[in-house]
Order: sequence, then C-alpha cells, then structure tokens
Amino acid sequence: MGTAETLLKRLSDEDDRSIKSYSHGDTTALINIAIELDIVNIINRYIPINQKGQKPIRDGLTVGGTFLLGAIGRACRPTSKMGWYNWCERTSLEYCLKSSFKALDSQHFWDQMDFLPLESIPKIEEDWLKGLPSFDMKV
Repeated sequence: MGTAETLLKRLSDEDDRSIKSYSHGDTTALINIAIELDIVNIINRYIPINQKGQKPIRDGLTVGGTFLLGAIGRACRPTSKMGWYNWCERTSLEYCLKSSFKALDSQHFWDQMDFLPLESIPKIEEDWLKGLPSFDMKV
C-alpha cells in the first residue's frame, strides 16, 4: 500500500483511473442454468469420437462448449458468428470461465457444427427435456 501520502495521492489522482464496465448478469445466469442442466455434457455425449479415439476439441473447447457459448451470445445479443467475439469482449465470459475466446471466429463455430450429426439433434433435445424441472402449473 505504501505510505499514507502515497495512498492519498493514488486515491485522489483521477487522471490515473481507468474504469471498464462489463455485461455480467445475463451471461452468468445463463452459464449457471447450463451447468445445472448439464447442457455441455448432453451435447458432447452425441459427438462421435475421431480417428484418435477422442472427442474433437478446437481452441480448447468441446463441441458442446462451443454451442453453449454461441447460444449465450444469441440469447444476450443476437449477432453473427463473425461478430461473436466483439460481443464477448464486452462481457465477463472470459473472466468467469477463465479462458480466452479470441480464437473463436466464425470458422471455429462452423467447424464445430460439422461434428454434430443431424440425427443427434432430436436425441439432444429429448435429453434436455428430461432434465427440465416440471412446474405442475394449472392454466
């Protein structure tokens, strides 16, 4: 911290301050819901293994992780896959997930989408629905 004089100067010197604001609430809420519903693992369950006997990972992300990030982006601020990172930079996603998503360009999303067999989509939807709570609402 330093001396009282140094601390006072640091606190009163407005020229040295820089404030940056991030969108946090919506992205964090969606991440927490996705964790609770196990969305990434449900998607990854239907991704075939590659020639090395592994599930594909690109830029440190599984297919399910990529789909989740894309969906969060669409829910919070609909944009193109090309514009996704520009939106992401203004959120706390990288901080909360302790990752850099700078490499996530439109080609990243397209390549990951190619790993998901079309016939798996209804199965994924069915698994998601099983995980949703029932509210027993009367209308």
